[in-house]
Amino acid sequence: MDLVAKHTTSSPTVPASKEGEDKYQWYKKTKYGDSEDKMQKYTTLMSTYGKEAGIDFDFQGQVANTLDAHRLIQHFQEGLGSTTADKLVTSLYTQ
Repeated sequence: MDLVAKHTTSSPTVPASKEGEDKYQWYKKTKYGDSEDKMQKYTTLMSTYGKEAGIDFDFQGQVANTLDAHRLIQHFQEGLGSTTADKLVTSLYTQ
């Protein structure tokens, strides 16, 4: 089966800078109106759901715009085919 990558912007408010922004603070500000109470409820709920599914969510770190990464994947897909693009995407999640 060939996988065809198409880029999309699911959260256009993600910072365009390469450095990104603190993930916890970004979610709190953009998704929960800067409410610490709502953010705590979200992280508690998602942690519980994740634990049940064997996922250990990490709400720390950076969040950044991935449009350039999507462009890179598309470039390789168009130039070298979907198999190469699939290898590139797989490598992003297996480092």
